[in-house]
Amino acid sequence: MLIIIASQFLMRGFNNKSIEETNNWINIAGRNRSLSIKILSLSQQIIHGDQSAKKELNTIIAQLETALRTLQLGGEVVFNNKVVHLKPVESSILPLFNTLQKDWQAYQDQILKINTESFRKYTPAQQRVIIQKAVTANEKFIGTSNFIIEKVNLTNRASQQKVAEMRRLVILSNVFILLLVIYIFWKYAFRPLHKLSEVANNMVLGNLEEVLDIDQKDEIGRIANATAELAYNLKEVKTFVRHLGQGNYDVQLEMETKNRMIAEGSLFMTLVVARDRLRQLMVENQKQTWASHGLAEFGDTLSAGDTDLKDLTSTVISQLVKYMNGNQGGLFLLNEIKETADKSAQKQLELVSCYGYSEKRRKNRKILLDDDFGGGLLGQALIEKGTIHQVKVPADYFEVSLGMDEITNGNILIVPLISNQIEIGVLEIGSFIEFENHQIEFVENLADRIASTILNIQAGVKTTYLLMEAEEQKDILQAQEEEMRQNVEELRSIHEVMEKKQKELELQNQRIKSSELVLKKALKQLGEQKIELEETNEILHAQEEEMRQNVEELISTQEALALKSKNLEHQNKFITTSIYYAQNIQQAILPSREDLLSLLKGGFVIYRPKDIVSGDFYWLSRVEEKVIVAAVDCTGHGVPGAFMSMIGNTLLNQIINEKKATDPADILRLLDKSIYEDLNQQKTSNREGMDVCLCVIEYEEDKAKVMYGGAKRGLYYYHQNNLEELKGDRFSIGGWQSYTEKYFTSKELILDVGDRLYLSSDGFVDTPNPKRKSMGTKRLRQILQTSASLSMNEQQTAVENALNNFQQDAEQRDDILLIGVEL
Repeated sequence: MLIIIASQFLMRGFNNKSIEETNNWINIAGRNRSLSIKILSLSQQIIHGDQSAKKELNTIIAQLETALRTLQLGGEVVFNNKVVHLKPVESSILPLFNTLQKDWQAYQDQILKINTESFRKYTPAQQRVIIQKAVTANEKFIGTSNFIIEKVNLTNRASQQKVAEMRRLVILSNVFILLLVIYIFWKYAFRPLHKLSEVANNMVLGNLEEVLDIDQKDEIGRIANATAELAYNLKEVKTFVRHLGQGNYDVQLEMETKNRMIAEGSLFMTLVVARDRLRQLMVENQKQTWASHGLAEFGDTLSAGDTDLKDLTSTVISQLVKYMNGNQGGLFLLNEIKETADKSAQKQLELVSCYGYSEKRRKNRKILLDDDFGGGLLGQALIEKGTIHQVKVPADYFEVSLGMDEITNGNILIVPLISNQIEIGVLEIGSFIEFENHQIEFVENLADRIASTILNIQAGVKTTYLLMEAEEQKDILQAQEEEMRQNVEELRSIHEVMEKKQKELELQNQRIKSSELVLKKALKQLGEQKIELEETNEILHAQEEEMRQNVEELISTQEALALKSKNLEHQNKFITTSIYYAQNIQQAILPSREDLLSLLKGGFVIYRPKDIVSGDFYWLSRVEEKVIVAAVDCTGHGVPGAFMSMIGNTLLNQIINEKKATDPADILRLLDKSIYEDLNQQKTSNREGMDVCLCVIEYEEDKAKVMYGGAKRGLYYYHQNNLEELKGDRFSIGGWQSYTEKYFTSKELILDVGDRLYLSSDGFVDTPNPKRKSMGTKRLRQILQTSASLSMNEQQTAVENALNNFQQDAEQRDDILLIGVEL
């Protein structure tokens, strides 16, 4: 046996080493082809302005030159993160390798021309010639490499044939020796091993109850004993895994119940670690679900439209203390005590709502803020603009004012309410149970939303007060003008009467002169009163202009607050595969429901990807006073469609947000040109593109002007109780046709406030039922027409129910996207 094994080992080792050396040579030569292609790709990136690719290009050129020298002369080279030794090429291949070096030098010369600064001085025609030469040189280099690899393979096969003949001779010489030992192996090894094999197969099939009857003292006997023990352990593992699959993460192994040592790296330790990790993931998922549910619940409360600050804060603090399993809570708002003759202006925190406070605490609960020492922990939280979490707070905790004196050995959580760098107040929660990190983070996120809502309410109250004050000033001014008009009328009447009696009173000239003097004095006084009224009128106009500016500033503040609210979205932190990570990225670039509601009066989005990621996407932005919304259907679905959607989203951001293009025809034209050039469709077979429905909305008093542009996608709009449709242009974005051959148009609609727009991809009308019949445009129009009288939320539910009832359990055919917008 030793002779057989030794001879076979030597022959196999010699053969394997030869094969390995040849395979290494071929693999490195193949990698050189990939590197040459990547060099051409990086050069094209540099041509398009990506200067960061130069460093990588120089590194790859150096790697390829080193590999060529090593392939020719032999030596060591790094391949797949390990050092590989190569022997020099055979003399028969050396002339071919010299040709390969010349091809590489010609290719490198063209690449160096492309990556020099002088390349930009060439005309576009000259640049294309240089690039074409580089492509030709690369193809020639790859062709020579392929020929050399084929030559090496032929040489290697001839060598392997000789080795195979030698192995056959060695095998024939060993056959006789094998026949002598077969009987011994059959009696003492093969038969017991056959029994072990049957037991092992039964174990694979799940039968762990079969008993082994092998009673030997040799290695096979020990294997039999180990197999029996393995079967027992597998039964325990099977039971353990079944419990884990049922969600019982408290199950224990027998070794744990008996306090036996579990070896590191063993199967049992792996199962224990997996159980503990699953338990930890379940707890973390519960925490994340708890926080998400809480933010959604409080978001509904804050967005319910309640403008009474006291009622809103009372509801929020009561709901928050209960949700946090706390005992007490209070919400303090920051206000300013106006300056008086004997006292300077000072800030104070005033308790506006509380939960669980005593009667004494609810009366006149105010905390003055001192510039030097703050106002206890509440004031300190505002000064530091950060959360304060005190654990095990005693009742006599030094002399610090906690704002929650009743709790003994409790936990205090103080979170400042700050929105857009504006200090609003402080949120305070107390509990006998220590707050966990995810609870603190939840309260901090919620505090931002509470502060934003309170600031909006306060701004609305201030705006209402200013408008009322302006109306009062206007009424006073009108009254004064009316009084002045009446005085003038009375004066005119007196003047007319005196003219009529002038002839009759000629004999009383002296008395008339006296009356004239009195009249002139009265006119003078009346003129002085008129001047005073005009000055008063100018002052009131100035005050009215100042109030108008204040209102505009408040509106700007509200818009800034609305813009900030878009940044409160959180992404999922746990990803499992690269596709789900791509889904998170795609969902992150899509506008959120908060974005939709902040820019539009109302709306909904029905978005159902066919696969994990989608080729459809929707886009929303505001440029100056115009709101732009788009529904885009990219070629394909799944990962290819998702790549196109990422490109389309990026180009829309550049065209609209950066270049400030707001005309739909210009936007579609620039988007088509960018797709055509970026995907190099004029030189490649790439025909990817997208269909677009795009609207630019601008409000004018009680009307809304809608500019529409469509690339093979129409627009539905509901106006005067009728559902109408505007057809899009017959061109797609991108594809086989050049952008110079396309012409996109903009169409204008003047609609009433309250009318609705509907933008969609073709996935909705292509949705099949179980008989594979599509829903169709007619059925979609009927659904939108019949549900248009409902609210936007109710209409979304009605449309989704109609879609589900039609589709039932049929497989989705394409990505589905439908956007509803209320003007």
